[in-house]
Amino acid sequence: MPQDLLCWQINAGHQQPHKNRLIFSLLMNKSPLRHICEVADIGPEGLYGKVDLLYRQSLAFAGHREAHMLAGMMLPRLYLAADNATGYVFEMHLNYDPTLDAEEVE
Repeated sequence: MPQDLLCWQINAGHQQPHKNRLIFSLLMNKSPLRHICEVADIGPEGLYGKVDLLYRQSLAFAGHREAHMLAGMMLPRLYLAADNATGYVFEMHLNYDPTLDAEEVE
């Protein structure tokens, strides 16, 4: 997706599209939402709408890029385990040998 098309899609249908870039930059720099409202001179409702918009557009942008990157690539099957409490994702390495008999091993 060309960069100017992405910018047009982000700005389409919004009353203050000129603030999208500033708000995106502040979000990426982990600014508190209250600070973003003050700097961008926008209310909480408007900010949450922009956050939703930027989230959807970021997913679309990443999906488009990853689809092109993965086109034609053969990836091995991965087994992952997630720890929801800490947010970590671990790759599982199973020592499974289908040629062994379970009763014989025990």
